[in-house]
Amino acid sequence: METIEMANRRHCWRRPSSLHWWPVLIASLALFGWPTSSSRWQVAASSPFTLEGSLNSYAQLRKWNAGLNGTLQLEFRSSQPSGLLLYTDDGGKFDFFELKLVEGALRLRYNLGAGAQILTVGRNLSDGQWHNVTVKRSGDQTALTVDHVTVTRASRGKEFNFGNLATNSAVYVGGLPAWYGAELTRLALPSVLFEPRYRGDLRNVIYSDAIGQHPRQQEILESQGVRVSQFDMCVQQDPCQHGGICINTDTGPVCECRNLDYDGPFCEKAKQPPEATLRGHEYFFYDMAQSGGEPIVSSSDEVSLYFKTRQATGMLFYTGDGEDYLALTLRDGAVTLNINLGSGKLDVQIRPPRVRFDDNQWHRVNIHRKAQEISGPESLCHLVMTVDGIHSERWTTAGTFSMLSSSRLFVGGADPASSLPGLRTRNDFIGCLRKVEFTADSLRLDILELARTGNKLLSMAGRPDWMCQAVEVADPITFTTPDTVLMLPSWEASKTGSMSFKIRTNEPNGLLLYNNGAPHAQGDYFAVELVNGHVYLHLDLGSGSVKVKATSRRIDDGTWHEITISRNGKSGRATVDGASTDFVTPGDSYQLDLDGSLMVGGIGMVVDNAAIPSGLWSATLRHGYVGCMRDLVINGNAVDLAAFARQQDSGAIRPACHVLPPQCESQPCMNGGTCTEGWNRFLCDCSSTSFNGPTCGKDAATLSFDGNQHFRVAFESPSRSEAEDWRLRFRTPKPSGLLLTTIGDSQSHGRVELDLEGGRLRFTQFAVDRPKTWFVGQGLNDNQWHQVSISRRGGSIRLTIDDEPPVQGELTGRSATLETRALLVGSNLKREETSSTSTVSMLGPNAQPNFVGQIQQLYFNGVYLIDMARSGQLGTSANVTAKFGTREQSIHHPVNFKSKHTYVGLPQLKAYSSTNIYFQFKTLEPKGVILYNAGKGQDFIGIELVNGHIHYAVNLGDGPIRIRDNLRNSLNDNRWHSVTIGRPGPRQHTLMVDDSISTVISQGHNENLDLNGILYLGGVRKDMYNFLPRQMQSRHGFEGCLASLDLNGESPDTTLDALVPSPLVVPGCEDSVAFEFGPKHGVLIYNFPEDRRPDSKSDILAFGFITVQENAQLIRITSASSNDFLELTLSDGHLYSSYNVGTDDHSLGEVAVKVNDGEHHVVRLTRSSANATLQVDDYNVQTKNPGGRQRVIFNSQSQIHVGGSWNEVKSKVDRPFVGIIAGLVFNGIRVLDLAAERDPKIQIRGEIELLTSIPADYRQRFKDNNQSMQRAPESAYPNVVDDLVFSGAGSGCVSSTVDDECVPSYNTGRGDDLITPVFSPPTRPPKPKPTMVVAVDRPCDDEDNCYEGSGSDPLVTDEPIRQVEDEITTESTVATTSSTLPWQTNRASTTSSATSSNPTTTTTVNTNPSWMVTRPTIRTTTTTTTTTTNRYSAKMYPTPAYPALPSPATPRNRVRTTIDNFDLIWQKANREEMEKKRDLDEKSKRTRDRISSETAENTALIIGIVAAALIAVILVVLLVLKLKNRGNTAYKIDERKNFSKTPSHSNSNAALLNTGSVAGSGGPHGGVGGLAGAGMAGGQMKAGQLNLNPALVNLEKKSPPSKKCGKDIKEWYV
Repeated sequence: METIEMANRRHCWRRPSSLHWWPVLIASLALFGWPTSSSRWQVAASSPFTLEGSLNSYAQLRKWNAGLNGTLQLEFRSSQPSGLLLYTDDGGKFDFFELKLVEGALRLRYNLGAGAQILTVGRNLSDGQWHNVTVKRSGDQTALTVDHVTVTRASRGKEFNFGNLATNSAVYVGGLPAWYGAELTRLALPSVLFEPRYRGDLRNVIYSDAIGQHPRQQEILESQGVRVSQFDMCVQQDPCQHGGICINTDTGPVCECRNLDYDGPFCEKAKQPPEATLRGHEYFFYDMAQSGGEPIVSSSDEVSLYFKTRQATGMLFYTGDGEDYLALTLRDGAVTLNINLGSGKLDVQIRPPRVRFDDNQWHRVNIHRKAQEISGPESLCHLVMTVDGIHSERWTTAGTFSMLSSSRLFVGGADPASSLPGLRTRNDFIGCLRKVEFTADSLRLDILELARTGNKLLSMAGRPDWMCQAVEVADPITFTTPDTVLMLPSWEASKTGSMSFKIRTNEPNGLLLYNNGAPHAQGDYFAVELVNGHVYLHLDLGSGSVKVKATSRRIDDGTWHEITISRNGKSGRATVDGASTDFVTPGDSYQLDLDGSLMVGGIGMVVDNAAIPSGLWSATLRHGYVGCMRDLVINGNAVDLAAFARQQDSGAIRPACHVLPPQCESQPCMNGGTCTEGWNRFLCDCSSTSFNGPTCGKDAATLSFDGNQHFRVAFESPSRSEAEDWRLRFRTPKPSGLLLTTIGDSQSHGRVELDLEGGRLRFTQFAVDRPKTWFVGQGLNDNQWHQVSISRRGGSIRLTIDDEPPVQGELTGRSATLETRALLVGSNLKREETSSTSTVSMLGPNAQPNFVGQIQQLYFNGVYLIDMARSGQLGTSANVTAKFGTREQSIHHPVNFKSKHTYVGLPQLKAYSSTNIYFQFKTLEPKGVILYNAGKGQDFIGIELVNGHIHYAVNLGDGPIRIRDNLRNSLNDNRWHSVTIGRPGPRQHTLMVDDSISTVISQGHNENLDLNGILYLGGVRKDMYNFLPRQMQSRHGFEGCLASLDLNGESPDTTLDALVPSPLVVPGCEDSVAFEFGPKHGVLIYNFPEDRRPDSKSDILAFGFITVQENAQLIRITSASSNDFLELTLSDGHLYSSYNVGTDDHSLGEVAVKVNDGEHHVVRLTRSSANATLQVDDYNVQTKNPGGRQRVIFNSQSQIHVGGSWNEVKSKVDRPFVGIIAGLVFNGIRVLDLAAERDPKIQIRGEIELLTSIPADYRQRFKDNNQSMQRAPESAYPNVVDDLVFSGAGSGCVSSTVDDECVPSYNTGRGDDLITPVFSPPTRPPKPKPTMVVAVDRPCDDEDNCYEGSGSDPLVTDEPIRQVEDEITTESTVATTSSTLPWQTNRASTTSSATSSNPTTTTTVNTNPSWMVTRPTIRTTTTTTTTTTNRYSAKMYPTPAYPALPSPATPRNRVRTTIDNFDLIWQKANREEMEKKRDLDEKSKRTRDRISSETAENTALIIGIVAAALIAVILVVLLVLKLKNRGNTAYKIDERKNFSKTPSHSNSNAALLNTGSVAGSGGPHGGVGGLAGAGMAGGQMKAGQLNLNPALVNLEKKSPPSKKCGKDIKEWYV
């Protein structure tokens, strides 16, 4: 084969003067039939072919049968130092091979499921010469040879097969097709798509592409960018400018301008580099661990970016994997780098003298790292960091590090819930970023460009602006609750001062600023408030106050408004949006003496009511500001509000200012509440209902008065106010009675009284000079609920009763200020009960009679007094002689935490100055964390169950406090309980559980709870339990139901609002129907309607059960037309499943746990075609994937037997179950629910008892026989502790190793309290295994002498099954779990029933030959059982439809079995098998296999009376079949002593037998494992047909299935 240079000389190519003739040449080539670069090729890869190296160039070849000892060869020639040569994987699961050039060296990176390995050979291979490459596999050894230089490395783990040939991807050379860009999950190594394309020549690509086939030359099946012409136009004339790369294509030269600041056909146009503006909530990231891909690894990497900011601290760039990381941050105006590659940390910083990088100017940071191997594992790491090309630092360190692994990357910020080692600041970047690039060896990522164009690799949080915009002087903040206050230093404005800020809100009322006076000052204060949408300024210099209305129009319109205030002595000016209002303070004082803090957004928890100025309405009404604020400038100095917020109430005061869509559209207010839009929140008005809370979902406390009872509230200090809000609901049969009255300390201030007079409502304002009275309503003594609302603002009063028009009035005289020291409800104050004669005289001689009736929803200036008294938050201030009404359990928004090893993460709890938490729960578990939020320093808050009691722990930074409920009974009784937690005072803590109250007064001096981070609900991350405060005793989460969540006035949705969701936390908490099967035995039978008996290709069965029984049958589903069946049984306390859909009996079981321990267990069984999975609780999913030709249809499902099998002949229950079965669902049919509803399709035989749910005392009920859970060893490795599987997507899924991966699950069904049969498909199917297959010469019809099914359903071979619309198929035909089960060899009977209007006819065939392994004897109790058939009116129900589901996943964990002398064992097994066959013919006992074709059944019906002859015919046919099948099969032992079964003809595909839980080998002595596996996977030989040693038969009991959550396991959750 001549070279390109020889061809050019032979054709005498001349250097062209221009490129105008090039299209003519291409047209001429096309005219003579030359293919274009995008054609499909059928060219042998032995001939050299050239890849142009453009962005879309690649060549696709056949799949590589790598197996255990595959070899791949190729030759390449290139002058390009870096480029992707070859890539193939197992279809996007785990395994891959990547071969690429990296700076002239050839690097092979591969993974066989237990972690990636890297081999590097050669240097300067981009020399334009041909180089020979060989990749050779030999078990766990993989070798890379380049030009006779070989490097070998061993793989970790136990499994070394490369994927499955049926599902592996093709071999791609030079690059990958563009469609992979939209389907990155189909790549095991997603980063391969971003590698530079190979540009050069290849030839002699040789490997095996089929099982049993020798290596051969490969052909190009599909390609793009494969050149025909060898003429290089880029050498003749390079048209690319500004460093663009010239790509020589068949259509002419093409310029590649990637990674340049230029664009255009010839890279001649300057382009604007990508920019983004981040405002503290936006960032870019990828997470390979979440998507399941392998991380990016590099020995040489570079980070380059531009930034501009005014923020002194923020995160710029972070990447890492596990404990390795590289973090670039801005800290206090300096650029800081933190790096750790496993051999120590390096923390460096560039901080030049008198230079800061937070100066709002563009700065460029460049970091370059290169690892250089010294000897062995030792390497030198050279690190250079440069800022602006001027400030540079260099470091060199030695260690064992060489590679930087990047499984996750964050730019500009990160999720607060993310655990990022080495990150010293969690402040998100605020400012502009430009041209952020990450280079890892040959791979180069332009982060901003990938995010802007929507590339699937990058994800984006928030919505950044794709241009650099000016950032305000100070970033805005948002006050999210009215109880929030931000404390700033006092305003220094003694003689003069100025202040300006901007606000944005749609709420009409709120306190903006307040600063009180010094102790020696006489009433000095300053305030700005928003009342009814208008801005009011308050100022008092000690000689009189002034109140200035600074706006002429409302500003609560949701847009920004600027407010400016300035003063000089007594005069000043208030300006709003350019409109100014001048003012002058009264009196002679010119000086403003302020003290304390400048409060922004509210006044927080008020201790001294008298300190609040009476004219400051928003303060007395407790109307805090909810909205945005920014650009606060005090006396000419900008104030960073965001920085103060981070130091104080970072939960309720959030950075940035965003507008959310309308909140009331979701109709959050329940029970008739009225919804009003607030600022990014909804407000529910519950005043016309008997409920309160943020969504009107909590029952309002009710007080009942009999005429001699009262409710009295005394305030610690009297309040003086000019504005009040009163609301209450009452009902009474009496026409007169006192509702409420206030009490003051002096006669200089008035009081108010509200009472009934003649069925009318009377409100009286007692002024100093004369009282003023208003009447409203009539006939209010009708014993119906009536709503009263009274609002006073200065001299204006507004009264409303029910839905009647309001009554308005005006006060005159000296009555503007109301003094309130105490509040009386329902009763007059007796003269002897007061020591103040002035107060008694004010009550008047003609006091109203006491109230008889009920009062609720008593509201006074932002406080629900009756509800606070009920929860104990008023303490000794409340004196209640009236009776509280019975609390009703109003449950709303329940969620079910289905595992104690999960949690959800909510936004930080807003409890800085006050705490008010309410929720309801029910559970059967005695322990578990319910709520936890960590804080800054020692601060935290936690709620947990400990021994069935609620424990509340909190620390304000001055010592922990722990409160326990004082209930006598435990709360884990599966009943709803309510919990209320409050902090009504700075140091007062209350815990109310149901109606029991506990109160603690702390001794510390701190008043604020300084929390930080997310709020964990239902548990915490696994790695946090050991670091919880010692006051928190639980070491796992809460399992049960939570409802009615109220967190300081907010009611978050735990599923929709979760920052860290969990698929194991589902809405709803309905109790499942359960039945108890007692010792007298009973069975429940569901009969499918005769005209609606389904033929099913897939089945789903889920239920929960409790038992102490060792052997029993739980569920059995039978067929009306064949011997098809599916059943679950107990044997020796283990759960096993067996099924047959027309070919063979298939079995699988869970031997890792005994389930007869009296505990509640959840079971999930799925069948897809001939494949099945079984899962008990959260243990590993056991799978069964038979090989060979299998039938797939379960024909004519007729009955579901629950609790045993009913024997019509003996009128008794066979293999009866004793225990509880709950929540049974089969293919969407809720059998137990139908039984509870007395559905006519249900028959009950014997005695069973209906339960509404699992009894709370079920542990006690089974206590005597309770056994401890027996689990197999959790790990195959010593000293390795495996953990329970957690939910994924950031919800407790923690892995201690890089290669492990917790697979999240996703709910697709509805929930139950006891169990919820929810199928959770894995994110990526696990890696399939090679299987033993048996080839068939021709299709098998029902009339042939072959294993028959139940009808004419299609046969399934070992070829991949394609997904159809309503079917469940699988691409794996591997048996990796149990193949020989203890009970499988002793099935009592096989029953075939034909149901019609006539009595059921049952034919029983005994199938228990003497050579089968016997199972333990089942203890039975002889009991006279009364057979009862419940008959109801006929009602037809359609068969519930259920969605098609993905095929079950196959675990990758394997167990190896070692047996010597395999040949002798096999020969002995054959000989014993023939002897047993002869015994069968002589004794005519039981047959193991069933013959159930239509021909056989018809014959059986005709000659049924000749039973003996029929049995003889069946046995003869069986013997012929066995001899025939064995005659067509040969057995061999390969070099590794792997047992395989090979068809006699040469065209069959044979696979090595894998090492499953029982089957397989792979080791040097794995024969018996292979024998067991052959019985299950081959489909032609039963495991029970060989008289093996019992130790061999029960191999699976020695197979410890790991509970470890990793890449090798896909979990389904129930």
